Amino acid sequence: MAVYTDITDDELAQLLADFDLGAAVAFKGIAEGVENSNFLLETDKGRFILTVYEKRVREEELPFFLDLMRWLAEHGYPCATPMSDRSGQALKRVRGKPCAIVSFLPGLSVRRPSVAHCREAGDINYGPRDQREAQPKTVGNGASRRLRQTPDDILDGDGQREIRRGERQITRHRRQKQPDTLPQTHADAQQHGSAD
Repeated sequence: MAVYTDITDDELAQLLADFDLGAAVAFKGIAEGVENSNFLLETDKGRFILTVYEKRVREEELPFFLDLMRWLAEHGYPCATPMSDRSGQALKRVRGKPCAIVSFLPGLSVRRPSVAHCREAGDINYGPRDQREAQPKTVGNGASRRLRQTPDDILDGDGQREIRRGERQITRHRRQKQPDTLPQTHADAQQHGSAD
């Protein structure tokens, strides 16, 4: 199970006290995911996902990505919307770690992403041009190289070829010295739900 940080009922109640999301009715860890602790949170006002960001995440980058998620949702992209507390803050802390609560997106997980799924995600034309300045890429091509080494049960040969094709396009784009026009994304090609 991908829950690395346990949260007590009292800690959850204390976190929710800052929001207008209602009282917790159900709270359980989500098995999918690889690097963050994710929880399905049901309150008397709706369903949400609580993500506790673990060690690999740079906390100073989280506001950018939470703002990007909000921007995408406001512009009609089916994206989980970060919930803000009463003071307007989406990034909170629990157990000494950064966390955020986002809206729950109904639907089924794509268990085996296909090349068509990857292309569909790559065809989205959004990003920082009218949102704000570009976020520096701190993960970079190294992440796609690690993804290329992912087990075959996640990406087949076509998927692996698409990753390499994408890397070549990024490299060509960087040679043209146009890094600010690269779109931003936070996406995983793995088996999990909408929480990570």
